[in-house]
Amino acid sequence: DGTLYAVDNATKAVFVVNPETVNALPVGNRRPNLGFSTASNLDFGMTFTCDNRLLLVAEETQSLYEIDITTGQASVIGASGGLGNPMTAIASYGDRTVGLASGGTLHDIDVEAGTSSLIGQIQGFEINDAGLAFDADGTLWAVLDGTRPETFEFLPGRILQIDLATAEAQEFAQTRPGIESL
Repeated sequence: DGTLYAVDNATKAVFVVNPETVNALPVGNRRPNLGFSTASNLDFGMTFTCDNRLLLVAEETQSLYEIDITTGQASVIGASGGLGNPMTAIASYGDRTVGLASGGTLHDIDVEAGTSSLIGQIQGFEINDAGLAFDADGTLWAVLDGTRPETFEFLPGRILQIDLATAEAQEFAQTRPGIESL
């Protein structure tokens, strides 16, 4: 319906964003609203499916969740840890949903079972935190965060175009450090 949503790892909350005023209000007027402990560092990725399901992956739990857009509550799909990989990003197009794991593996996501199957390893790029998105033509894009907090390096982020059949990626552009959602 054109509503813009955002998720915040620090507060464990989903927000509705007003693009005109740039205000973000927590869904259900409460924060946290996802149902996770605020002490955990889950590193979320989020996407809407084309049938209007708001899905969330959490790298730490290796699980797929569906978010109730009226309350913000996240409910695990399938078994906890069912993805079997630390997904840092998720994107949907048509009836296909894919996830990108830290470590650089690309996976098809079964949104009914909460499981994943390997498409392939993305070669030539270090992938820790990332974001995924499909464009209107169904092309898959990723943004890789170049930040390395353990060494205090702030390298440029990289924008990749990814082949869904092979997981082969080509660098399209660079962006500022710290960007990990797309």
